[in-house]
Amino acid sequence: MDDRNPLSFEQVQKRLADGRTLTAAVAVLEEMVGAALASDSTAWDEAARLALAGIVVRHAECGVAIPEVFRKCAIEWLENEEIDWDEETKRRRRRDKEISLLRMARAATLDTDEKR
Repeated sequence: MDDRNPLSFEQVQKRLADGRTLTAAVAVLEEMVGAALASDSTAWDEAARLALAGIVVRHAECGVAIPEVFRKCAIEWLENEEIDWDEETKRRRRRDKEISLLRMARAATLDTDEKR
């Protein structure tokens, strides 16, 4: 990013985030995990599940419509997250905020060329 750009990092992310970046990020994560989200969620360990939730939450924070399959998965995995953090109360509050955001997020449908 050009140092003379008056936009903050947050503003740049909000401008660039869309359904394509969400789908692409999930596809890269699926490749890293070695399993498609829709076909084999048992292959996803705790770290991969939190990574997926993070991708979905960040896109929701940027106002991107979230496909139901991603939204449901992220909510379920956040609800079942084992909180083993140094600041457990802080993480629990953040997790509750993320779940609430996802429950209220705009729904989207995947285009036929993006369907899994």
